[in-house]
Amino acid sequence: MRTKLEAKREVEFEKIKEENSSTTSDYERIDKRMLEQARQLESKRTKTLKTLEETIGIPLPKETGTSPQADESSGILGDRDFASMTAPQFDKWVKEVKELGYTVKLAGDTATINELDTTLHRKPSPYTSTEGSSARDTERKGHASSKETAVSHDIKEDPLIHVMDNLKKSLDTLYTQPEKLTREDIARMAKMTKRNMEQTKIENPELYDTLIKLKQRYSVESQGLNVTELQKVCKEINKTAYQKAQKESDMLENQIKTRIEDTRLVLKAAQQNHDAEEENILKEQLVNERKDLLEKQGQQSAVQKALTDNQKNSHVFY
Repeated sequence: MRTKLEAKREVEFEKIKEENSSTTSDYERIDKRMLEQARQLESKRTKTLKTLEETIGIPLPKETGTSPQADESSGILGDRDFASMTAPQFDKWVKEVKELGYTVKLAGDTATINELDTTLHRKPSPYTSTEGSSARDTERKGHASSKETAVSHDIKEDPLIHVMDNLKKSLDTLYTQPEKLTREDIARMAKMTKRNMEQTKIENPELYDTLIKLKQRYSVESQGLNVTELQKVCKEINKTAYQKAQKESDMLENQIKTRIEDTRLVLKAAQQNHDAEEENILKEQLVNERKDLLEKQGQQSAVQKALTDNQKNSHVFY
């Protein structure tokens, strides 16, 4: 259905191009009509997902992407993403939708139901290896490896992980030759750039509003945009976002290191004063603070590797 809507728009675009008098308003009118139809068709997908919930007996978790009810929704033209399920719940969904005839693409801890453009996520098995060990790093990197797995959902306070999660999905759109960017590529580029602007508080209201429309699948024609210039601006915005996030992340890491050093000094004083009770409290505090540091560094390393593995131009971007 999505493909038919997009193909119909292209036919209508060709017709007005032949008239040699088309305006951005003409293109936007066609875009709006397509978007209205896509939102109407979204209700059908929502009903199908509801039916699957009832059939399988496991409700879907909260959505992590744009809600179909949101003003920014692109209806059936966009995908649906749901938060993580337990492994047994995830496995049952995958098994039963396959038995119902759906095609499921598995990647790491994600499963995409192709016909519904809907992605489910599985909670990773509890890490069993020691924090800071190579085995623990391997566990993390396995979880972060898929483009569809957003590690940042679990690490709310580290902006760099959020930014890299977004780049992991769509950095390629910044390095594809502009004339080869598809409409879907442009929508992905807009979504990534918008999210990274939000994450690092980059202010550019005009660009932000344009990115929202492109994410909704409005065309560059209706927005009067030059794709080459748009790509150039998005590249600079994302580089700035990465740099800002790196700086803030480093600051957060230094704060943890300072807390560790402060606790270590207070612990030393407690040991010198033979205050056993205070000493035990501070030892536990020190263990937790060191664990926080190792966890932050480990998660960041895992997402960095996933970005490098998924995006061949990541070394150029840095």
